[in-house]
Amino acid sequence: MATILSHMLLMTIPVIVIGQNNPTVRTRMGEVRGILENNVNQFRNIPYAKPPVGPLRFAKSVPSDPWTTVRDGTQFGPSCLQPPYPETDKFLPNLNKSEDCLYLNVYVPGSVVAGSNKPVMVWIHGGAFLVGQAMLYDASFLAKTGDVIVVTVNYRLGVFGFLSTMDSILPGNYGLWDQRLALQWVKTNIAEFGGNPSSVTLFGESAGSISVSLQSINPMNRGLFQRVIAESGVSLSNIAVWDNSSSFARDVGVSLNCSSTTGKLDDAYVRCMRSIPAAKLLNTQNVALFMQSDNFGPVLHPIIGPVIDHTLITDSPYKLLSNTSSPSFQFFRSLDYMAGNVNQEGSLFLERLAKIGKSKNFDFKTGVPTSVFCNYLVPIFTATFEAVSSRTISPASACSTYGRSDVAAQASSVLDCFADVNFVVPAIESLGIHSAGNILTSTYQYMFNRPSIDTPSLQSLPHWFVGAPHASEVFFLFGAQELKSKFNITVSAADMALSQRMMTHWTNFAKIGNPNMNNNPMWIPYDISQRFYMDFNSNVTLKSHLYKARVSLWLGDQSDLLSALQSVIVGRGTE
Repeated sequence: MATILSHMLLMTIPVIVIGQNNPTVRTRMGEVRGILENNVNQFRNIPYAKPPVGPLRFAKSVPSDPWTTVRDGTQFGPSCLQPPYPETDKFLPNLNKSEDCLYLNVYVPGSVVAGSNKPVMVWIHGGAFLVGQAMLYDASFLAKTGDVIVVTVNYRLGVFGFLSTMDSILPGNYGLWDQRLALQWVKTNIAEFGGNPSSVTLFGESAGSISVSLQSINPMNRGLFQRVIAESGVSLSNIAVWDNSSSFARDVGVSLNCSSTTGKLDDAYVRCMRSIPAAKLLNTQNVALFMQSDNFGPVLHPIIGPVIDHTLITDSPYKLLSNTSSPSFQFFRSLDYMAGNVNQEGSLFLERLAKIGKSKNFDFKTGVPTSVFCNYLVPIFTATFEAVSSRTISPASACSTYGRSDVAAQASSVLDCFADVNFVVPAIESLGIHSAGNILTSTYQYMFNRPSIDTPSLQSLPHWFVGAPHASEVFFLFGAQELKSKFNITVSAADMALSQRMMTHWTNFAKIGNPNMNNNPMWIPYDISQRFYMDFNSNVTLKSHLYKARVSLWLGDQSDLLSALQSVIVGRGTE
């Protein structure tokens, strides 16, 4: 009965279209006038939360107030406060940054008709939980290709989104609460744009992918989305949860005279931090992070980000997903799941490798000595992995697996090891947890192998670097034509075809939980024995057992995973 009433209520809220280029939608909160661009109706800068200022700074986001006049949704709103990032800032249509930034953008292909029930995709941007914005990603081409509605979301970043004392004083994760409130907005309002609130795919890249993965193990989100695509980042990675939040909170507080080096971080601390001008707080954050990053540790851990708050993230993701009785495990497996990587996530390690070269007296542009890798880096990599997974990895075995006699080849293999520890192996383990004995939802893996076509950026890389750098698949996913129009990068016909293929697969998955639709080769679902994955390069091919020898070093034969899931596979058979 309740479902019938809710559908009747939706049908009583009409969509109004004013002119060909100015579609107007009446949402539950008020009317929004959009703009037709790239043959897609775009509704920009829609508030989903009250401005997170004053008493709402460092607090859960609160739904926005309604408005009475037609809201102008033809221009993008400001980015959330963040450090300068020249690589992308120069391409933004709005260069303003503000603490008042909790807005989203809706891309609707074709006519805007309530009740059209188009599948919905909600994009969470990356940027190390420190930088990024929704407007950087023009979702027009993705929406048109798949005939889906795409929503891109701003969420609080840095100190504004993740300051935490690791207790009830400042529990943290405000940026994740923002994402969740945006999903609730979609659930309530997307039908007026022609979207299906019961067919929502949450997808993101890097920090956005980690966000998506953390949201997918939060059972409070049940009903807000049905599918997940995690691109270069999962909850099982050591970079998913920030373990240095308390000391960071104190350091910032001391710098702002809101705390002492020994004083308690209490309500007075919070009141003081809320009274600090936003620009001053941002500048203090930047100084504190710069000092924190001037050592090796933060490379393998978040410099800022989500914490275990015992509400959104109730325990370490590894513990939650290792317990087949946990609501987190059950919710995760109730979702269709796709996860993948680019083949050189280790590009993120290049800057730190250059600093290590200076301290260890080698030129990283030439290569890396095997002795530095085996004696210095391997113990750090294995200890990092062991701290998250509770597995014991032999440094000698890691040295044997990744060691190379040639310094250039060794440098490339260092990046492979970094990528495996932080990205590839955690993704494969999450795929195994999701797929083993699961006959109710689908599981897919991909690897993006197309080397970068961004010639200017390649010139800054060492000669031994080979592969697709971190985030390089995003340009193809949102339409390779953007590379030409926004970045003045020449795109070949083959790359346009690859982009079209990826957009088709991603939107097919969003529609039915299966990326295939008259595609050749067929993308076979991932399973624990065959481990099929789709390899995206100039040619798209189906392969199996990604990096088999390397993965075996870290996961063995995954017998412990199968043991943990025995009650599901043998005892229940289904969930």
